[in-house]
Amino acid sequence: MTDIAIRNVSKIFGGNWKAALAMTKDGADKAEILAKTGCSVGLDDVSLDIAGSRIFVIMGLSGSGKSTLVRHINRLIEPTSGEILVGGSNVLDLRAKDLRDFRNRRVSMVFQNFGLMPHRTVMQNVVYGQRVRGLSKAEANPIGMQWIETVGLAGYENKMPHQLSGGMKQRIVIAMALAADPELIVADEPTTALDVTIQAQIIQIMVEAARARGLALMLITHDMGVVAQAADRVAVLYAGRLVEADRVGPIFGQPRHPYTRDLIACIPREGQAPGTLRGIPGSVPGVFNYPAGCRFHPRCREAQGLCAAEVPPLRQEGPRAVACHFPNGAAHG
Repeated sequence: MTDIAIRNVSKIFGGNWKAALAMTKDGADKAEILAKTGCSVGLDDVSLDIAGSRIFVIMGLSGSGKSTLVRHINRLIEPTSGEILVGGSNVLDLRAKDLRDFRNRRVSMVFQNFGLMPHRTVMQNVVYGQRVRGLSKAEANPIGMQWIETVGLAGYENKMPHQLSGGMKQRIVIAMALAADPELIVADEPTTALDVTIQAQIIQIMVEAARARGLALMLITHDMGVVAQAADRVAVLYAGRLVEADRVGPIFGQPRHPYTRDLIACIPREGQAPGTLRGIPGSVPGVFNYPAGCRFHPRCREAQGLCAAEVPPLRQEGPRAVACHFPNGAAHG
């Protein structure tokens, strides 16, 4: 089992990142940072702990920084500051050869746009990682066949990617990830492009395989049904900041951040009266105009003056972390 710790990770896009990073620590809003430095803030001081052999879901709407964050784990994106610890080792300290080995052997990624090699068969795609490691075709193919069967595509091993449906392609990508025998699988919205009836099947395959093999699975999604179905622990991002993290039960049963509560309230419920489904007012701020203070405050029904003036610290309360000046509506009593 591999524990993962993300410590105070920030990502600044632009050349004058040192000045921009200093401004974020002083609480400057994104428009001011952009005007003075020409830089954009992708992530702002995000910290997470992910226990080994657990299903960890990062959720939030588009533009929250989910994909940017997870691409730091195997350094597809280099953080501006912070640490990424996997099994106690700081990934940011790895040299080129060690980083290649880390990517080949310890972490697999599943993206939402399939990522299959179109000139290779299903089997050749699935065992590609094993062949790169030096296994012969005779050694690699039985491993590949095991996972092709696991994802329900026995008989398709000699097909080409263009002969497969979208759901089949995503199953093959999952088989590729599992065949590499990693310690961690990172899945970035793996069901976004798929039919609703196929989405549950894909998630079920990933979750069951991860639990059976004792893998850590980090799943990125804004689908609340997927979160409730799959997660052991959940982190909620908004506009590049972590706003809440906890076990899945308390997140759905007793959310403490107003954004998390509003997200939960957006889920339709059986028997709900017409016209009672509540949305979130306003829209997610663009990457160049994050507001000062709490970035959710312009849309928050419970916001007070302090919310616009100061960045709320991330407070750890046992297994829960929440970044809100007035969690659970404390501003009102």
